[in-house]
Amino acid sequence: DSAKIMIKSGVVLVYNVKDEKISLVVGVTNDLSSKISAVELAKIASFNIGGKGGGGRPDFAQAGGMKVNKIDESIISVENEINRLINDTQLV
Repeated sequence: DSAKIMIKSGVVLVYNVKDEKISLVVGVTNDLSSKISAVELAKIASFNIGGKGGGGRPDFAQAGGMKVNKIDESIISVENEINRLINDTQLV
């Protein structure tokens, strides 16, 4: 939540790796949460790292996985989804 305050408008994606397990959180600032779902982004990120989904609220969601070597791909997938949403809904 503090990162969302710092960026004012955008998406925050944070991964944490401990004992070969990955947890991730996605935060979407309030101005974008009606257009970009943190839950959907968490599901996309989790799928890429071998997880089974995620859950939370439109502005904040959590997920996990086990494929540490796939984190970069997971980030790219989330970026691609954000770009798709921006282009489809003209958020900019």
